[in-house]
Amino acid sequence: MKKKRKLQGILMVLAALAVLSGLCGCGKKKEKKIILGYDNTAEEAILAGMLVNLIEQDTDISVEVMGDLSGGETVLHPAITSGEIDLYPEYTGTAWLTILKHEEIPDRETLNEQLFKEYEENYDLKWVGLYGFNNSYGLAVADDVAEKYGLKTFSDLAAVSSELSFGAEPGFFERDDGYKGLCEVYGFQFADTSDLTFSLKYDAVAQKKVDAVNIFTTDGRLALSNVTVLEDDKHYFPEYRCGTVIRKEILEDYPELTAVLEKMDGLVQDADMSALNKKVEVDGEEPEDVAKAFLIEKGLLKE
Repeated sequence: MKKKRKLQGILMVLAALAVLSGLCGCGKKKEKKIILGYDNTAEEAILAGMLVNLIEQDTDISVEVMGDLSGGETVLHPAITSGEIDLYPEYTGTAWLTILKHEEIPDRETLNEQLFKEYEENYDLKWVGLYGFNNSYGLAVADDVAEKYGLKTFSDLAAVSSELSFGAEPGFFERDDGYKGLCEVYGFQFADTSDLTFSLKYDAVAQKKVDAVNIFTTDGRLALSNVTVLEDDKHYFPEYRCGTVIRKEILEDYPELTAVLEKMDGLVQDADMSALNKKVEVDGEEPEDVAKAFLIEKGLLKE
C-alpha cells in the first residue's frame, strides 16, 4: 500500500511538472525581428534610419540592421532573395534595368505597374511605398558658365560644348548608358574631358578645372555648391525613384508592416533628400540623427 501511495505521489509530481513545463513553454513568445539591409551611401543610411524608427515606434518588431553593404543591387538583391535580409531601399531604374534586365523605359505609371508585378511573380518581393524623390543622373555647370551661355537644358549645353570641359567618374565614361549614350543623343563634343572621383567633382568645378560635371540629383553638395543643374530635355536618363522592397513572407507574418511602410510614400522630395544628404556628407552629422529629426519635423515620430 505504501509503495502504491509513493508511486502515485511520484506520478502526481511528474504530472505537475509536465503541466508547469507546458505553461512555461506556452508563455514563451517568438521574437518578432526583421533584418534591414542598405548600401554604403549616406542616402541609404538616412532612409534606413527612417524605416527603423517608424517600425520600432509603431510595432513591437525589432529591426536588426545590416548596413554599409558595398556593391548596391549586386549584393542586396541576392541577399533578400536568399532570405539573408528582409527589406531594403531600392531604386526603380536600377530594378528595371539591372535586375529585371529590361532595355526600354516605359512611362512612369506603366513602369511601376510592370515592375511591381514582375518583382512579385519572379522573386516573391513587394514594393511598399515610394519615398517621392528621384535620384537620377544629371548634368550641372558652374553658375557663371550657365549665366554666360544662358544654359538651362542639356541641349543648351551641347550647343556650346566645344568651348567647355567636362568631368565625371571613369565608370561614367565607360558605360554605354553614360557618356557615350549622352553624346549620341545630344551631340556633345566637349573640348576636354577629365576623370574625376565622386568626392572631387564639385571642387573641380569651384576651382575652374572643369566647366560641367555629371551629378546625382540628390547629391548633398548640390545644396551648397555654386552649380546650376540642367534639365534633361530629351529625357535621356531614366528615373530612379526609391522605395522599400520587402519579402512577401515577412508581410504575411507581420501584416502591420504595410501601414508603417506606406507612411514613407511621397514623404521625401528631391530637395529634401539633397538637404538631408548634405547634413551627413558635408556637415558630418550621423545618419540616424538626421533621419530621426526629419521624421519628428514631419510629425511622424515622437520626440
